[in-house]
Amino acid sequence: SYALWAACPFLDSIDRQPLREVAGLKFAVTRELAAAAKIGISQVNWALADTGTLVQDSTAVEQRLVSSLPEIHIALVATDAILPDMPTLLARMHPDDSGYIAMITGPSRTADIERVLTIGVHGPSRLVIVFCDELGGAN
Repeated sequence: SYALWAACPFLDSIDRQPLREVAGLKFAVTRELAAAAKIGISQVNWALADTGTLVQDSTAVEQRLVSSLPEIHIALVATDAILPDMPTLLARMHPDDSGYIAMITGPSRTADIERVLTIGVHGPSRLVIVFCDELGGAN
């Protein structure tokens, strides 16, 4: 079992060599590796305080793979990227900024016609959010 960390501004701003020596941590994201990974790690662009929603520019397929295929998603959020609500986010975004925006509000949940709730069917069964005061390359 291993963790898969998608390329992000934070990783680009640090020396990755010490991280490469961590057993079970991989950086080369492929569909096959993401599907078999226990943990996916990504950096999200914003977090909405009123709903707890994470907002991620998922134009890069690697971001989508690590945040949707592994059983556990660890999302890194810069504390200065916490916005109060959706209207504030929409005022800040421009349609040309991204081709694909993912909004994540908790682990994957779905229910059948009898309202039987199942967690983790269409995505991670667990979401861990790590807030960082200094997250290189954040917004």
